[in-house]
Amino acid sequence: MAKEKVVKQTLPIEEQSAGSRTFLSGIRLNSRVILFVVIGILSLAAMGGVFFNAEQRLRIALDSLTSSYDIANLSFRVETAILALNSDSQNFLISKKTIYAENYSKRSSEAAILLTNLQRLPAASNGQMMLKTLIESVTKHATYFQNTLQIQSLIGTSKDKGLVAKTAISGTKLQTQISAT
Repeated sequence: MAKEKVVKQTLPIEEQSAGSRTFLSGIRLNSRVILFVVIGILSLAAMGGVFFNAEQRLRIALDSLTSSYDIANLSFRVETAILALNSDSQNFLISKKTIYAENYSKRSSEAAILLTNLQRLPAASNGQMMLKTLIESVTKHATYFQNTLQIQSLIGTSKDKGLVAKTAISGTKLQTQISAT
């Protein structure tokens, strides 16, 4: 048998310089440094833009959150004031005590002020017509309640005052005159 000849062919290895074995090997060191500095500055500017945009969006979100909180807070206070008004008017009509009428007067002005403050908020611009209607309704209800209060004071809250007392006195006088004749 014949022996096989193995021929190894090797390529000549060229000696590499230190500059050819680094990143951007064909560019001088000074140019590489300037390139990295420029890319770094551009990266900083881009990150600054990203942070500025994020800060603006966060500010808008926080302003929206604050406005929403203000609207929710005022709405809750208005609801509480309206419920207190209803309670005071019902309690006055049942018991005829003037303390409920005084409370109603104070609370109706507070409710009107709260509704006006709610109407002034820019975030509540969608409900302007509804708020105007509520303000007018509270004002009308307060006017009707004051009229009821005046009528009630004219009639009299007890048997010693008002038309009830005058009617009782007139009735007794008339009864004495009838019995005298």
